[in-house]
Amino acid sequence: MVKPARERDDFFVLQSHWHYHLIILASGFLIFLFVPLFILTPGQAKQTFNNGREIQVVLDILILVGIFTLVSSIIYWLFSFMKRCEIAASLVRFLFCWVALSGFLFPLTTNNGMFELISSPTHKLNLMIVLILSLGLTVIWGSKYARTVTIFLATFLAIAIAPTFPKSVSQFEKQSGEAHQLPLSSQKNLLLIGMDGVPGHIVADLFQENPALAENFKDFTFYTNVASTSPATDASLMGIMYGNHDFTRWTEPFPIDWRSLYFNNAEKYNLYTGQKFNTYNEKGTKLSAGRYGVAEQRNELFEMYRNVAVRIFAKPGVNALEVIDERYFPNRGGKFYSTVKGFDTVVNSLQTGSDKPTILFSHFTFTHWPVSMGEDCILRKMDKRWMAENSNKAGVIKGVKCGLDKYSELIDTLKSIGVYDNTDIVFFSDHGKPVLYYNEPPHNFRINGNRDFGFDRYQPFLMIKPAGNRTKELAYSDRIVILDDLAQTLCYIMEPSDKCESTPGVNILDSDDSAPDRFFIHVVKDVTSRWFLQEHKAVSLSREVPLEAAMQASPEIVLREAPKN
Repeated sequence: MVKPARERDDFFVLQSHWHYHLIILASGFLIFLFVPLFILTPGQAKQTFNNGREIQVVLDILILVGIFTLVSSIIYWLFSFMKRCEIAASLVRFLFCWVALSGFLFPLTTNNGMFELISSPTHKLNLMIVLILSLGLTVIWGSKYARTVTIFLATFLAIAIAPTFPKSVSQFEKQSGEAHQLPLSSQKNLLLIGMDGVPGHIVADLFQENPALAENFKDFTFYTNVASTSPATDASLMGIMYGNHDFTRWTEPFPIDWRSLYFNNAEKYNLYTGQKFNTYNEKGTKLSAGRYGVAEQRNELFEMYRNVAVRIFAKPGVNALEVIDERYFPNRGGKFYSTVKGFDTVVNSLQTGSDKPTILFSHFTFTHWPVSMGEDCILRKMDKRWMAENSNKAGVIKGVKCGLDKYSELIDTLKSIGVYDNTDIVFFSDHGKPVLYYNEPPHNFRINGNRDFGFDRYQPFLMIKPAGNRTKELAYSDRIVILDDLAQTLCYIMEPSDKCESTPGVNILDSDDSAPDRFFIHVVKDVTSRWFLQEHKAVSLSREVPLEAAMQASPEIVLREAPKN
């Protein structure tokens, strides 16, 4: 065994390698357990940890702590074998001090997570304080005053961590059966149910080819000229919540307070949200992803750790998470995307009994790319042969068929519990699919040379059934609309007109409502742009022509066919 550069009897200075492994382990528990419990509200903590899979959450945390400890220990031993034990020891002490100070006292960003964390501004004063204090404590910790530093850090952490223990224990409180029920009103309800990455033209083709499938949606209107205003989920859903804006100019705090939006009026509505829509839910019930399955629980845990990473390590921390997520989990497509179990859980939890109108906003990701869902709704992402054979338009069609079947099951459930007629229902997708799935224009058009975010990413689907609507067949509308128009449309469904007029857009359900002449759309800047909003630019387009023609007319958007697959 490599011996330390200098031996001392005092355990709190430099006695053994085991001492530093314990510090590394403690750092891991701070990052993956105690800092999250410290920054989460009791409600958020229950959402993330007490979600029906508590043991799985604990195991995942232990795995993450173990990986962190292993990697850090390897770095420690590399320096030790190079006879640089003092450097190894200093790095361990510095990391521990940095995590403790930035995690509990001087966060490197105060962003609340509503916007993309990768664009969160670094708190420069806190950065300097953490850097100076960490360096100072590291030096003193290696001197004869080591015991004093240890006592100081132990006292500081005890004070910071102690309030988290009640939250920690509460994660394992048993929830009653009612906690997993979703009551609807017998008078009025609004359901906004999204599926990720379902192209509208694929849905239209399936309806034309399969009249029996279209029959399930005969009370709906299908919009054939709908466009999304962002190729990425977060910004697309922002438009649905706030209306059409140039979101590249928005910074925290937003010019519109999400807590003031109509659906957060707890006196008038029972609000339920799932997954991405949880961000906009102030006082309502957030459907815990952990109730759905392991994949959903891990996705929720990962999203929470992005907030921890940016708090402790600023932008480099969340950047590192994104790189690891995309590079080492390719079958996840950048996320722990879900199975259909989450959708089934929500449908099975629906019942009557709400004392006021219920609003349900939820977004499901089992239809996301890479295409991994068969038309039988069986997840195939571990079947490499299936994945290779279905990375094309045919594979997209299979996943969309599964999604439409799930929507049909939801409709049947609403009818069976007697609330279908008094419920406004909106089915939508946030965007279409990447360029790689197509060989024909316009769906294989790249935008500004980007290989992924092309024209089809702006081709979502949208279907709406107003309450009380009963017709003999599915209606089609070629009205030019954007997903952002849902912000005003949904508001008009639930609120008096004077509450909704200021929301930019058009009321889709009012055929006499005139739309603005132009709208903002967010597109990639160049070939290097990813899904992050700050790597996109807002372009003003005409609403008087279909999207392809509007894009072709813009000097800021270049549409070109991708090479054949």
